[in-house]
Amino acid sequence: DALRMVRDELGVQTVRAHGILCDDLGVYREVDGRPRHDFSGVDRVYDAVLDLGLRPVVELSFMPRELAADPDRTVFAYRGIISPPKDWNRWSGLVEALTAHLVDRYGAEEVSRRWSVEVWNEANLEVFWSGTPAEYLRLYDLSARAVKAVDPGIRVGGPATAAVGWPDRFLSHVDGSGTPVDFLSTHTYGSPPLDLRPVLDRHGRARLPLWWTEWGAGARHGRTVNETPLAAAFLARGMRSAAGRVEALSYWVAS
Repeated sequence: DALRMVRDELGVQTVRAHGILCDDLGVYREVDGRPRHDFSGVDRVYDAVLDLGLRPVVELSFMPRELAADPDRTVFAYRGIISPPKDWNRWSGLVEALTAHLVDRYGAEEVSRRWSVEVWNEANLEVFWSGTPAEYLRLYDLSARAVKAVDPGIRVGGPATAAVGWPDRFLSHVDGSGTPVDFLSTHTYGSPPLDLRPVLDRHGRARLPLWWTEWGAGARHGRTVNETPLAAAFLARGMRSAAGRVEALSYWVAS
């Protein structure tokens, strides 16, 4: 109901959500030591999203239990696993298999033109990533290359960091690794989206799209401030300040 409202009344076009790889959707398990993929749960989610007239940002999170190096490290009440993979090749294989499945089910033109893939969520916070920064950058490299191996036209980006973290670090890394990046994404709360165009200029990427994939008056969903006229004025001012210099601005959260 909330997604239908933001689509019909506010003109929202895309939705980003955590947990598409979590165990409640059953995407990954190991049988006799070998990976098995099942994307039927993912299909139910994305079919519903498309039925509402929306398109997904496929956030690659969180780690399936049987693929996690440390499955006891979790976040949220639904215990999303924040661990790096125990087997990096199997992670890459999962991302490639998921991407190929989405292209097969929904069509290459649909997915490449109207969908996108974001690698993880806020890996600069220990609450969301139990690995190191270097391990996140490895995760990004493997994920982006796995997506592009299926279809080079599918947009992929990151680092989806909290509090405008790592933009220079991330771009310096992909400058050196040559890993594809189609958008730079980050998050902020309590202030208008910052002007990150000087960061892009420093890396010779002036035309790289800037995506704020989480933004709002406050990061806690249930805070009273989110429902006040103050928050409404904050959002209107923030959207106006961002107009013309960012390609995506995502209010967190629709519920």
